[in-house]
Amino acid sequence: MGTGFLSLWDLISNTLRNTFETEFNKLIDNIFHIVYGENYKSIKQKRDLGSDGIIEPEKVSIACYAPESYDAKKFKKKIREDYEKFRENYAKLGYLFRFITNIKLLGSIITYFKELCPDGDIWGLEEIISFIKKQPPKIRRYVLIDVFNIPEEFIRYDIIEEIIYEIDKLNETLDNTTVIAYSPPTGLLKKIEINFKNGNFREYLIRLIEESYPEYGFFLNEIFKSMEPEEISTLKTKVLNRTATLYLEKESFEEVFSALIDDFSSKYPDDDEYRKHVIMLLIYIFEQCIIGRRT
Repeated sequence: MGTGFLSLWDLISNTLRNTFETEFNKLIDNIFHIVYGENYKSIKQKRDLGSDGIIEPEKVSIACYAPESYDAKKFKKKIREDYEKFRENYAKLGYLFRFITNIKLLGSIITYFKELCPDGDIWGLEEIISFIKKQPPKIRRYVLIDVFNIPEEFIRYDIIEEIIYEIDKLNETLDNTTVIAYSPPTGLLKKIEINFKNGNFREYLIRLIEESYPEYGFFLNEIFKSMEPEEISTLKTKVLNRTATLYLEKESFEEVFSALIDDFSSKYPDDDEYRKHVIMLLIYIFEQCIIGRRT
């Protein structure tokens, strides 16, 4: 997807690259506390015995190193020293060794590390970012806001982009559907009344539209403006074809819409943050009259 935003992950990468020594340790510490909760144990720097923290479920001892400038000789010396301390104090307890740094790893460093510690692993910028990306959106959001102070709009964009990517992976046959162009629709609440007969579900959608959707609708419109025409056409067709498939199983549009929410939330079925963004995207698509009756 094209975007006018600076990449969220570029911001994260820049922060990691420009955070050194003690502050880098604190940053990694905060990330793991959010992800693992009580299953992560911090260790005081002056009494660490070669470990900056322990991830209990994975039985991993971590060591952090973030120099302001890269020096291969000093870097390898630090790896060797931390590994020797780990082997003396934590290996015998059944832990594995993970070395975490603020640089993009070079092949020579990875090779040196693996020769020294075949059972351990080493993380640089790309590995840290990959770890954050793998977290469910609710956890990821806490990390991005509490640790990196990322603005809300970047997080929303990232989740919507992920949802659109997941929809694009659906095994739905493409047709020659024309590209949609955005035009401000009217009568969204009236359209809700026409298409949704169940009082509870209808009231739930109306509440979302009144409380949350105005902000999300504007944001989604900006995202669609940033997308290439082919991307919009593909997304539209995937949703239309999935809707048509569901109509073979369901008796009403209301049931189809609910099933679309479940389908498009299937990557993180228990994550409220992800599900909310799926609903907002579907309301936007519904608002554009791509799905649902107009009258």
